[in-house]
Amino acid sequence: MRLLGTKLIVPLVVLSAALPIACGDSEDGTPWTPPTSADGGGDVTTDAIPDGPGAGGQAGASGAAGAAGVAGSAGNGGAIPDGGEDSAAGAGGGVAGAAGGVAGSGGLDASVPDVDFTYDAPLFDGMQEACAETVVTAEPLPLDLYFMLDTSGSMSGTNISALKQGVVNFCNDPSAAGIWVTGQHFPIGGYSETCVPTEYATPAVPWGLLPYNAFTNWVNSVSATGYTPSYPSLTGAVNACKTRVLTNPTHKCVVVFVTDGNPEGNCPPTGTGSATQTALGNVAADSCANGVPVFTIGFPNLPSDGQSLIDLVAQKGCTDKAFIIQSGSMGSQFTDQLKKIQQASLGCEFLVPKSDGGAVDLDKVELRYTSGTSQQEVFPKVDTVGNCAGDGWYYDDNANPTKLILCPASCTKVKADSAGTVNVSLGCLGS
Repeated sequence: MRLLGTKLIVPLVVLSAALPIACGDSEDGTPWTPPTSADGGGDVTTDAIPDGPGAGGQAGASGAAGAAGVAGSAGNGGAIPDGGEDSAAGAGGGVAGAAGGVAGSGGLDASVPDVDFTYDAPLFDGMQEACAETVVTAEPLPLDLYFMLDTSGSMSGTNISALKQGVVNFCNDPSAAGIWVTGQHFPIGGYSETCVPTEYATPAVPWGLLPYNAFTNWVNSVSATGYTPSYPSLTGAVNACKTRVLTNPTHKCVVVFVTDGNPEGNCPPTGTGSATQTALGNVAADSCANGVPVFTIGFPNLPSDGQSLIDLVAQKGCTDKAFIIQSGSMGSQFTDQLKKIQQASLGCEFLVPKSDGGAVDLDKVELRYTSGTSQQEVFPKVDTVGNCAGDGWYYDDNANPTKLILCPASCTKVKADSAGTVNVSLGCLGS
């Protein structure tokens, strides 16, 4: 899935005119004096000029009136006081429009001040101001990755080298720029490992934005020794992400759990039996329920029952299945898988857009999907995830939303379409 940039269609109306005639003079420079009697018979009359920019003008004998004006017959032009509403015209005199009339033969020009007119209100009663629809990028949530890296004794040699190469290459790849990362390794304490989840929930380095030298330097510094305390380390990683989301509610935090062995050592449960499956499965299910997916990656010498265990963790953790690295080019495989995790973690949750153009009516927001084959559809809004019955989306909090979340069917559709786009229509913005 790719995201489009902002598209904004805003009609703009500006009217302006400048009439460079000196105040009190006619166009030929002759001083103007107010008429004392009707020229050609009749009384001096006052004609109303409609409200609006630059109302006023003049008419001479058989002269032509300006825009919105009326052609006049014989008579002297009227005075136009400061672009005001009324103008005095001679008997039979016409009313000129926005730009003023043009004098005919034998008549006198009206005096027009030198002013600029700008639009500040509708020209006619009942005219409504234009309203623009605003369509903006559906912006994915900032992505946070918490790595839990197996550094047990069995990871020594090619495995630990491939792990370092894979993580560091991913972190230095331009496509990963802007992702937040941190993590921890297990065991902490070697063969006298700690079994306290809070130790594994404490990042080895502070959260940082890629590219992030402190994190890659830490990855390159780890060494392989000790047992495999899978339960406390997975629990710690999940808790670290849950804490991260609490303090950064508009972020998407993901656990990346990497291992090459079955749970063993001094921290129960160990082995791959039902007790271990239940314990690790519950941790992953709780993580998924709190919006924190758990991705699992296994190395080549992971036993088959160990592979089944991390498959279970992935399934319960909302990511379907573990990825098992094969022998040969392990570092590049690991990097490729991390890129897939990056892609899979995005595309189904978006930030509620904000606009400088006016207030957003959250009840009128629309989520629009355009497929890679240019097929367009509007996903319907539902109240909660429980109301999802096919395509749709919902707010994380209807009273105070920060996220737009796709229903499972729409999420699957969008993720499967790498060329698709998602935009958000904010409707007609008000002030």
